[in-house]
Amino acid sequence: MLVVFTPHVGRGFAMGLLSFLFGSPKKLTPQNFVIWKDGSFPMEVVGESNYQDALHKICGGFSRQGHDKVVQACLEMEPTNPHDANAVRITISGLTVGYLPRAQAERVSSFMRSNGFNPLVCNALINGGWRTNQHDSGFFGVRLGVANRGAIEVRQR
Repeated sequence: MLVVFTPHVGRGFAMGLLSFLFGSPKKLTPQNFVIWKDGSFPMEVVGESNYQDALHKICGGFSRQGHDKVVQACLEMEPTNPHDANAVRITISGLTVGYLPRAQAERVSSFMRSNGFNPLVCNALINGGWRTNQHDSGFFGVRLGVANRGAIEVRQR
């Protein structure tokens, strides 16, 4: 006859053990997400040539056909930027990939400041990054799913 002794353990102990074994559950924080037409990326990003290493890492390197990768980008105001107090930095997967052009940065940062949105999240398209041989390759570029003119629609996700 086999007798198994199981002491009474409370829920707190069990949850603590599960958290220890598998990590704590992640708390989702709501994001302010820019709503724009699916598949349309009208806003350009500048300075990507300075961040090719980051884009290379995000896309997993060059490919023969290049990339058309839709990702989520973060628009973050950078008021301490020495070149432009209205600068809006673009990050993807935590890596800086460029900035908004100066005219758009002024408009978007004003919108973000007046509505208390920092950061904003939007869809982005990374394209380029092709290499067919050692003499034939293309840089990565980024475009954002954000309107160039008019209202910017934002919802919390």
